[in-house]
Amino acid sequence: MGPLQALAARFPVTQPWEDFATRYVPRPQPVGDDIADSLLVDPASTHVIVGSIGSGKSTELFRAATRLRDKGSDLFVVCEDADLLGDGLDHPEPGIVVRRVAQALAATSASAPLALAGQQAAARVRQRAQREVEAVFDALAETETTDLYDLGLMVAALAPRRAVVLLDSFDRVLPASDYIAAIERDLTALRRVGVGLVLTAPNDLLFLHWREALSNFSASHVLGALNPVVPGHHAFLLAILARRDPDNLLRPEVREALVQASGGHLRHLVQLVHASARLAARAARKVWKDDVSCARDDLGAFLAAAMVGEQAAILDALVRGQMPDKASDALVGLVRDARVFDDGDGRYRVHPALLARPARRVA
Repeated sequence: MGPLQALAARFPVTQPWEDFATRYVPRPQPVGDDIADSLLVDPASTHVIVGSIGSGKSTELFRAATRLRDKGSDLFVVCEDADLLGDGLDHPEPGIVVRRVAQALAATSASAPLALAGQQAAARVRQRAQREVEAVFDALAETETTDLYDLGLMVAALAPRRAVVLLDSFDRVLPASDYIAAIERDLTALRRVGVGLVLTAPNDLLFLHWREALSNFSASHVLGALNPVVPGHHAFLLAILARRDPDNLLRPEVREALVQASGGHLRHLVQLVHASARLAARAARKVWKDDVSCARDDLGAFLAAAMVGEQAAILDALVRGQMPDKASDALVGLVRDARVFDDGDGRYRVHPALLARPARRVA
């Protein structure tokens, strides 16, 4: 593998949690440490990390998990991606949050203080969780227990120490309205059992009629959009590139171009480096700023696809500097998908990959 291929491999388009510790760069005002410290004081507290796609929710979730591993010797910590647990069970009694927690607990052994499930372990995690949870529920099927009591038995059987469960991408397992209802119904039950919980959630929760759902958690942690013009954010984005490019294959002007083209979106930053390195490798030369421009144009074409008319109209208004009066469903969708960044105080900015191709932005 050549140096550019190795560089591309250090910026994979999927999230490489197996070497998370070597790639983590503390973001400005990191929330992972704050969440872990809160759980060390109150292991039954519940937390939600809110932000748009690519804002770093999963990264901070795993940061909390690793800190709990290092500091919480008396805690049983389970960190699973909710997507890896499959579609769940058909058992009708437990609430959806309670059920997911039970599955996550069942996916690991009480003999291990921490489980960080990588993508490679998806099948094993899913099969083991299904098998063990089904066995527990089968044993309880003929009794008149409640879902709270079921969970209490699960915790007692699989995690004799205080349990903290961290679930990533939980919102993907059911529609948003059901997700909110599940939060309102189940968090109190989890706290009574003594199970701490950390979920990641889309920033939809901050808009429209879902804002009140945040009050059901002990604490909510909002990851605002990163903006390259903010000095602290700019330094953080450059530090991510430096951490993954120890051989300095990306020259300073190329790194700057990558940061600006990403707009502060972490996932897009990784994708842009990966694409730029592959373009340079095909031409057997160093990475040029032109490679970044080509990668940015491809990203802009992707972001411009599948936009409805109202979203295109909002986008054009934002390009002209016209800020919306309120958060409509169309604007929420643009922010959620990172076509538009919410900088707070009613200010929004368009992704630079879209600004670079205004004439072709709307088909």
